[in-house]
Amino acid sequence: DLRDIITPNNVRDVRVSVKSYGVVEEQVSPPPPYTTDAALSDISSTLRIPASQVMKILQELFEFGLITYHRTDSVRVSDVGIRVARDYLSEKLGDSWTKFFEGRTWGVGGAHECIRPTRPVDAEMLRELISEGIIEVPKKLHNTHFRVYDMIFRRFIASQMPKAVVKKRVTEFSVEVITKDSRHINLPPVSKEVVFEVVSEGFDKILKSLRIHQIPEEGLYSSESSSLKHDIKAVYEVPLHTQASVIRTMKERGIGRPSTYAKIIETILKRKYAYSKKRGELIPSLLGIEVYNYLTERYAGLVSEERTRVLESRMSRVESDDALYNDLLKELYEELRTNELLGVIGYEL
Repeated sequence: DLRDIITPNNVRDVRVSVKSYGVVEEQVSPPPPYTTDAALSDISSTLRIPASQVMKILQELFEFGLITYHRTDSVRVSDVGIRVARDYLSEKLGDSWTKFFEGRTWGVGGAHECIRPTRPVDAEMLRELISEGIIEVPKKLHNTHFRVYDMIFRRFIASQMPKAVVKKRVTEFSVEVITKDSRHINLPPVSKEVVFEVVSEGFDKILKSLRIHQIPEEGLYSSESSSLKHDIKAVYEVPLHTQASVIRTMKERGIGRPSTYAKIIETILKRKYAYSKKRGELIPSLLGIEVYNYLTERYAGLVSEERTRVLESRMSRVESDDALYNDLLKELYEELRTNELLGVIGYEL
């Protein structure tokens, strides 16, 4: 096992061979405006705050009239939203604003819209307008409110701007580790495609999300004979989930709804089925594992991911008047009766 051989106390030298495979120019599209799952995941990860706190702040920003409805799985932008972006960019950028505006609807129809600001006012302007009493809110906004608003605002404005153009280079890194007992261990080469220059800012003039990387020159680098530094540490073979990654996974697998993502995680933590580490990783508790095993062993058909997806789909059909809720309730009741759960939950029809 390489983990037993490559240890901090057993490495004499690390040699890295760097090869480059040409430069490509590429367009980068702006991300769509936020939906609930994307906002919870992104904001929780960036600001390092629980998803439940993000949801609470979104609720308050909505109630104060600063953002649109925050429980949505739609990225659609209304004509009003497009005007908000146009008015902001024309005010912010002056005569050059037309080069940076590219109004997009991101979808058609539907009752809901994306999460977006209700005014052409960025976070800095919002602070000033509230301070001057021009915009009134029913309670004091804290710094976290403004940071969340700033992320929503920038993401939305960026969604109404043109693509960025960047230069990328594919670089391959080959690593050889030499131990103190003179063993030479070649690790599998790693290729990375990195952005090293922004040719045209486009949407990133507002979003500031593109990361520029310094690329080392081609050649062989050694920790013994150059400034190359190496760090040896253990990593998880399978990364632990964070609140952000759980929400992304729930969205991808069709589990839960925009209004329930944060509540599900909050309930899991509140009931101590899992714990949150300092850096945000989630660790299942013994209680959580026991509850999971108990339910899956006895009621696998009721608690599986597929069961959840099917139930979500059927609820959506009821919501859109494509199915009768009484029929769904009868089916669910019969299912509970068959599994002898009605007495357990204290309910009879």
